[in-house]
Amino acid sequence: MKLLAEKFLKLMGKDKLLIFQSDFLPLLVISNWMSYYDPQGKLINFTPFILVRKGRMSKAWISDTKYIRASKETIKRILDESYDFDFIKKRYAKVKADNEKMYEQYYISQQKNKLQELKNIYNLLVELVRATIFIERVDKKILEEIISELKLKVDFNKVWEASQILNFKTFETAHNEEIISGYNNPERLQHIFTNYTHVPFRNEVKKELQKINLKEIKIEIAKSKKKIAENNKKLKEIEKNLSVEEKKLLNCLHWLMFARDDRKVVISKNHALIFNLVADLFEEWGIDKNLVKYPIIQEVFKGKEFVLNNLKRIEARKNNYVILYESDLQVEQSEKDIDLNLALLEERTILETDYQNNEIHGEIGSKGKEVGKVKIILHQGDFSKFKTGEILVTGMTRPEFVPLMKKASAIITDEGGITCHAAIMSRELGLPAIIGTKIATKILHDGDEVEVDANTGIIRIIKHG
Repeated sequence: MKLLAEKFLKLMGKDKLLIFQSDFLPLLVISNWMSYYDPQGKLINFTPFILVRKGRMSKAWISDTKYIRASKETIKRILDESYDFDFIKKRYAKVKADNEKMYEQYYISQQKNKLQELKNIYNLLVELVRATIFIERVDKKILEEIISELKLKVDFNKVWEASQILNFKTFETAHNEEIISGYNNPERLQHIFTNYTHVPFRNEVKKELQKINLKEIKIEIAKSKKKIAENNKKLKEIEKNLSVEEKKLLNCLHWLMFARDDRKVVISKNHALIFNLVADLFEEWGIDKNLVKYPIIQEVFKGKEFVLNNLKRIEARKNNYVILYESDLQVEQSEKDIDLNLALLEERTILETDYQNNEIHGEIGSKGKEVGKVKIILHQGDFSKFKTGEILVTGMTRPEFVPLMKKASAIITDEGGITCHAAIMSRELGLPAIIGTKIATKILHDGDEVEVDANTGIIRIIKHG
């Protein structure tokens, strides 16, 4: 029987791969939301994608070629003004407002038709991603190519340096402010502790809040506000020496970074609602609520009878599995040959990079240079192993990684673009960061001594641990 990885790679053709890894919940990641509107309004899907779970970790692969095309096509049309940038901003603002309204209503009213509510909130997630997914793979190389093709008369390096000065409230600061204002109403803060890998049940939120030091986060909020004020002053001085075209480019880059960070709040609220509504439905249907993490959302849409008839398949996702997703109507699952599937996919990923001579290349997330020892952290269960001064190496950072990032001397990720969480937080913390390496977690090992040259985007292995 053909491996699902073989089928996936055949479907991918010559497309380059993008890898994500974490302890993903099938409910929140396996769906048709990976799509976008091209500048002509046509819907383009990123499928197929494949997800492999082994032990506590999942790895997902998708077409990086399609991701990059989405970014390049859309930003090119924004900069040549054939695509209305204000329309993009307004569409994002509307989806955000609709999502916020549904989140608030869930906690104050009884849902009469939970299955329909689930479909409604999921449709908002799909619309949000389609409207903004072009943000995710923006990098310096793509921008340089666009500027060259459009023959824009701008000093790109000057604009690029200015774009690295953050002038907006980050996701973490927004969450900290919500914790302060909503501490006495813990259920509505469920989204604070929600991500692609974990959603607490509503009655668990209070316990999570009790772990937080309110005094410390008030200090963090004050620091962040002061830093933003200082950065805005710097930017005003810089903008005095920018042309109209350069200002337009800078404003575009800052909005892309803002939206990528801001929408994390929107997505976390959406995911909390999806989780809650599926948990409510499972309770009504007499299904163990601890299984709520494991169905694919389209399975839930098919109703009680379908879920009950497929419980064995859903329960199998507690353990190792491979899922190949081509469309809602074409989803294949196997619990066999996990290592063979992983080996094929990882071999292809490494072949697509320019790893050689003990050097790993990535994108500059935040400038600087640091030498130190590597510690690979892939999930929250390993956080306690991280020591102050080590170099944090991970697939991608998320809000729960912030305490580790504050202890790190530098950051390296597999995933990333200039708008990703690791890039934005490393700039705020003043840490050297190299992102989007694709292979750092595969090539590097705990204890390796490396030089992180985030001025050039190169990681040099000095000595293996």
